[in-house]
Amino acid sequence: MRPDLVYERAPRPRALVVLRGANHLGYTGLCSADNRACADLDAPGEIAREAQQDAAAAYLAAAARLYLRGDEAMRPYLEGRRDIGARFPVEVRSQLA
Repeated sequence: MRPDLVYERAPRPRALVVLRGANHLGYTGLCSADNRACADLDAPGEIAREAQQDAAAAYLAAAARLYLRGDEAMRPYLEGRRDIGARFPVEVRSQLA
């Protein structure tokens, strides 16, 4: 699957958050517990599973707060104008309403 193509075809509002070095957030059985050996030639993770999950949870929480509660303080995180505190590079592309 190509997340960038899904993003390009998605209607607005939309946001694509890319966690550089992540691999499935550790929630699949495709990779070993240490993220170093993966099935089907999938790339191993470059960052710890816990760090991947923490960053993903923070962005999902920001999206939920913005769209379900109307919390405008979350908009800068989802527009890539404010760092959410991940311990690794994160790329954010968005076109929000």
